[in-house]
Amino acid sequence: MQAQALAPASFASCAVDAVPLRFSDVCRTLPRAAPLADVLAGPAWADAWARAIVCFWETELAHGALDPAEPAYLFDLEPGRGTLAWLLTSAIEERLLSSTAAALKPRYLACGEDEDDATLSALRVHPRWAPSIAQGRFGTARWHVAEGGALHRHGDANALESTINPVVVLAPGWFSHQPADLYAVHYGAWLEARVEQAMPPDEPGVRLLSYEWDPASPQACASTWALLAAQYLARLVSAPVMLPTGAAVLIDAIQSVSAGRYLLLACDIGTDNEAQIRDGALAAPEVWQGGESMLPVNFHALAWRQRGAWVHQRQVGAHGLVLYAAWSREGAAPSTMAGQRALHRMRDALDACVPDDALHLAQAVEELGENASFPTLLSLLRASHHDPCALSAMLPQWLERASLLSRDARHAWRIALIETWRHHLPAESSAHFESSLAKAAVTLGAWGLAKDIWRTSLALAHDPFVAHLHLAQCLAASGALADALPHLEKAKAQAYASGNESCRTLHDTLIARAARWRGLDWYRPELARDAELALEPLGAEHSEAFLDSYADPQIAVMANLPELKSLADVLMWIEEEANVPGRTSFAVVDAQRGFVGVASLCRAGAAGFFYFWITADAQGQGFGTRAARLLFAQAHANGVSDIFTNSYSSNGRSLFALQRLEFRRLPVQSTNDPGVEFFHRSAVIKTVDCAGELDLVNSINSTALVTRLERLCVAIDAPAVFVNEAVTVNESALAAEPPEHHHE
Repeated sequence: MQAQALAPASFASCAVDAVPLRFSDVCRTLPRAAPLADVLAGPAWADAWARAIVCFWETELAHGALDPAEPAYLFDLEPGRGTLAWLLTSAIEERLLSSTAAALKPRYLACGEDEDDATLSALRVHPRWAPSIAQGRFGTARWHVAEGGALHRHGDANALESTINPVVVLAPGWFSHQPADLYAVHYGAWLEARVEQAMPPDEPGVRLLSYEWDPASPQACASTWALLAAQYLARLVSAPVMLPTGAAVLIDAIQSVSAGRYLLLACDIGTDNEAQIRDGALAAPEVWQGGESMLPVNFHALAWRQRGAWVHQRQVGAHGLVLYAAWSREGAAPSTMAGQRALHRMRDALDACVPDDALHLAQAVEELGENASFPTLLSLLRASHHDPCALSAMLPQWLERASLLSRDARHAWRIALIETWRHHLPAESSAHFESSLAKAAVTLGAWGLAKDIWRTSLALAHDPFVAHLHLAQCLAASGALADALPHLEKAKAQAYASGNESCRTLHDTLIARAARWRGLDWYRPELARDAELALEPLGAEHSEAFLDSYADPQIAVMANLPELKSLADVLMWIEEEANVPGRTSFAVVDAQRGFVGVASLCRAGAAGFFYFWITADAQGQGFGTRAARLLFAQAHANGVSDIFTNSYSSNGRSLFALQRLEFRRLPVQSTNDPGVEFFHRSAVIKTVDCAGELDLVNSINSTALVTRLERLCVAIDAPAVFVNEAVTVNESALAAEPPEHHHE
C-alpha cells in the first residue's frame, strides 16, 4: 500500500462520530457479512476437511494421545445455518467407517457467543439434525472465547473447561469478523490508526471510515505482538498492518480447553505472507458495505503467534481466500516418523481443497444455460461432488427440457438428484431450490425423493398448504392413497377459501378413486402391501407411467401383450381389461419409484391364469416376486386354489422368477406355440406343523392339472390344445441364474 492509502477519506455532507476510536473498537460495531461457510460450503470442501480431521484423529490415536472411550470434540465457531456442518459430519462418518479411528465418538458442537442465538436455536430444531442430537453426536454451545475458554453446552449445566482428548476447531470465516488492531509502517515510523465513522445519507447499511495515523512504538503493542511489530517495522516501507487481536484470544482459549492439543482449520480472506503485506494486502476499508464487507486476516501473524506448532497455509483464490491449518501437540508439531507421514497426508488433503471452486462451478453452469447437453450437465454435477449449488444453477433449464431425457438418462439423473439432496441442508432461504428439486424428482419418477423433500418442508413449516398438496400427490402416485387423503384434507380448507382449483380437482379425483376401489369385490387392500410395495387396481391414473414403461419393446414381446403406441391406446386397453369377466389387473407400485409394472389374474372358478411384467429399469430387484405373492394372497382370499401361467422357454429371467414363486412346470406343450412352457402353483403352497413342511402340490396328479388348465383356457376365451411331452422335466434349468438382459 502506498502512502496515499494512509490519508483520511473525505466526509462531505456526512455526520461524523465526534471522537476517533481505536480500530479494534470499531470492528465490534461493523455489520457482519454472511457466514463464509453458508456462501461457499460444498461437498468437495467438506471431504477435504474430513480427510484432514480423520488423519489427525488416527495419528493422535496411534500416538496414544486419544482415548476412544471419550468424546472427540469438534468446535465449529461459525456454523451459520449449518451448511458446512451438515456436509462435514456426513463426510467424517463415511471416512471413519474404514478408519483405524472407527471406534471414536465424534461430538460436533456448533458454537456461538449467545446460546439463544437464532441460528443455533434453528439448528437444534432442524429435522435433519434430530437423529444426531438424539445420539449425542451434534449439539450447540456458547463459547465466548474472552471468558477464558470454557464452553457452555446446551442442556448441560456444567461448563466444559477442559477436554480429555485433543480437539478440532473449525473457523470458516470466523477470523474476518473478529477485532483487529490497525497499525502502519511508514518510512521507518510505526503508526497507530484512529477511526471516525460516517453513514452516508441515502445509502442504508454503508459506512465510511476515515483514518488518522498517530505516532506509536512497536513496544506499545500488546506483548503478544511486540516482537512481530518490530520485525514489520524493520522490513516494510509503507504499508498498513493488521494484527489479529481476536484470533490471538481464540488461540489462548483453544490452548486452555485442550491443554495445547488441537487441530485448527480456518478459511478466510486475507494474506499468508509478508510480501503481500508489503504490497498492501492488509489495507483497511474506507467503505464498509453492511452484510458484504470483511476484514482481511493477517494469517502471517497468526502463524507467527503459533510458532512451534505445524502450520500450513495457502492462498487459493485471486480474491485473497486463504486456507489455514495448525496442528499443535502441546505447542509442538508431530515429530515422529509416523507424525511426519501424517503431516504429508494432512497437506495433501488440504491442498485438494479450493472452497470457492463450488461457487465458480455453479456460475459456469448458469452461464452455459440451455447450450449444455444433459450428459455435460450430469458430468458437471458429478465433478462438483453433487453440490446443491451446482444443481440449483442448472435446474431451471433442466426442467424445461426434462421431457427429452431417455430412460437410461432418467435413471442416472435419479441417482444424482438423490445424492445431491443428501448433501443439502434445507432452510427457508433455499425453499425455491427445494421446490424445483421436488418437481425434478416427480418428472423422473423419484417419488421417494419428492416425498422426503415435502415432508422436510412441512417439518420446517415452509408454506404448509403447498407442502401438504404436493405430498398428497406424491403419496397417491406411490402406492399410499390412504395416507394421501389426510394431507389433502389439511390443504382443502385453504384451497376452497382461495379458489385453488388444482387442489379441489385432486381432492375430488382421489376421493373418486378410493370409492372405485372400495366397489371392487375382488380387491383386498389389507392384503395388498409388502413393506413399501403395493398392488393397486390398474386404472387410468397409471396410464402415463404404463406407457412410459411400455416403451421397451421387449415387454410386449415377452409378456405377449398387444402393441400400445399412445396414451389413448393404453387407456382403451386398461378399460377393456377391466371389462373382461374374471380379470383382476393390478399396478405394481413402489413407495420410492412409483409404478414399476403390472400383475394380472384371469379367474374362472377356483382356477386363475397369472402374468406379470416389471419395467426395464426395475428388473432384478425382487419387485416381480413380491408383487406376485401379493396377488396370490388376493387370489386365495377370493377362493382361487390353482394358479397357472406360462413363459417363453427363452425367457430366463421369467423362469427364474417362477421357480422362486414355487411354480412347477407342467409336462405339456401347446400346439399353438411349442416355444411356450406352462406352470402351476397352488394358492397355498406350504403349511407348517410339528412334522415340518408339507409340499401339497406334489400330491396332485399332473393329468388332472392339465385338464383344469384346458377348462380355464376355454373359460377365459383362450382355448388351447395340449400334448404331453416325451421328455423329463429339467428342474435344473429353473434353478439356474438367468441372464441379466432378460425380463422378469
